[in-house]
Amino acid sequence: MADVHVIDLVEEVLGPGLEQFGVPQLWRHATGKGVKVAIFDSGIDGQHEDLAGAVLDHVNFTDSPDADVYGHGTHCAGIVGARVNGKGIHGVAPECDLYDVKVVNDRGDSMYEWLIKGFQWAIAQKIDVISCSIAGARFDERLHGVVQAAHGRGTIIVAAAGNFGFQVGEDTTGYPARFPETIGVGALGEGHEARAQFSSTGEGVNIMAPGSNILSCLPGNRYGVTRGTSTACPFVAGVVALIVHKLRKDWTEVTPRLVHELILENALDVGRPGRDKFTGAGIIKPEALFGSILRRSRRFFKPT
Repeated sequence: MADVHVIDLVEEVLGPGLEQFGVPQLWRHATGKGVKVAIFDSGIDGQHEDLAGAVLDHVNFTDSPDADVYGHGTHCAGIVGARVNGKGIHGVAPECDLYDVKVVNDRGDSMYEWLIKGFQWAIAQKIDVISCSIAGARFDERLHGVVQAAHGRGTIIVAAAGNFGFQVGEDTTGYPARFPETIGVGALGEGHEARAQFSSTGEGVNIMAPGSNILSCLPGNRYGVTRGTSTACPFVAGVVALIVHKLRKDWTEVTPRLVHELILENALDVGRPGRDKFTGAGIIKPEALFGSILRRSRRFFKPT
């Protein structure tokens, strides 16, 4: 994986974004326990000290061996679900169940055919959340079909918008983030307060999340820092896992539409007023959306 700065960790840390976005405070309400999160990427090093026991299944649809040689998938998996175990980092949803869906080969390349097979597998396995840090340049009818099928089955699909923000024009969002059935994620820059210049723009951008200097796992019990909408996507997927866990605890029916609404309605508007092609609804605010969930719960479950 290019542009990764490998670092040595001597003690467990929260990592960029978690404390600033109030994620640890949410763990008293939900940790992602029992939520099935599929990482569509280059594979996951399931033997990593921070991911041991977290990966429950693995499938490979690429032309490369199973191992995560590229490193991208392990990094994304750590952002979502690294365990709180006294080592390395904390994931956003540290008790979720991870599923390794390899659709990126050892050279960092993917094909729509591999993605389609991944979605078909996820549908069969009744996956709750898909984190897809892949951005294709062209529309594909078959890909859209399986995305629609997964969404219709109840799977919440989180997808990276892409790193094409430097290109001329205002619509550079890749697929599948460009599909309306997904939560398209753009990346915030330093300080997590404004859009990173590399972050793609367009109607497919729904929400912004930390995507610069993001610390996470690398294969071989290593850790490293990188940037991209690829790192913002699993942050949002982790928040979604927390939402799903909390809603299930409240005995609320979980649907992609409900989760989409919670995330977008509670975003912090930045940039141009209102929804725009650069930052979507704004910056994800986990504390605000959990407050919204708690208020909804009180309306439905009044004390007698």
